[in-house]
Amino acid sequence: PPRVVLPAMMPALAGSRTHALIENLDHSIWIGTHNQGLFRVAADFGSVRNYPASIKGASFIRDLAIGPDERLWCTYFGGVARFRQRPELSDDPIEERFEIEQGMPSIDTSSLLTTTAGEILVSSRGGIARLVRAADTTWKVASVWTMRAGLPSEATTDLAFDPAGNLWIGTFARGAMRLVQNGFR
Repeated sequence: PPRVVLPAMMPALAGSRTHALIENLDHSIWIGTHNQGLFRVAADFGSVRNYPASIKGASFIRDLAIGPDERLWCTYFGGVARFRQRPELSDDPIEERFEIEQGMPSIDTSSLLTTTAGEILVSSRGGIARLVRAADTTWKVASVWTMRAGLPSEATTDLAFDPAGNLWIGTFARGAMRLVQNGFR
């Protein structure tokens, strides 16, 4: 049977609610928590770094993803964050933040999804934001899908592609829907 080992070096995680886990390209593990900030566990498990919840974008983590730019991204209560190339070398690991001022439809974001076109989709209580890379390698909110675009509910929770490439969208109160060429079903 599997054996669970709780590393003694992670006492800060005790009692925290974990919302997201992901392996980064350097094989480190990132742990996003509800109120204890963001943790990076080194690939060799030799060190753990805590980015405290006081860093804007490091609290109330909802989802983590590796973007098409090979950077770590996260959704948090407030928006979306794109991390630096080597976040472990900085006290503030976040390079760009996308909030209401940058065009996000809501501060209540939930999930991230990378598209085959190299875009990032973000679900939120205000619809789905589509982020694209700008000419200078920064990113921008290119569009927002709302009920005007055919969503039966703007309060979206999850995003996924099926094997045929159809986008599935989970909602808070309207179930799940599939994006087809002529609208949402």
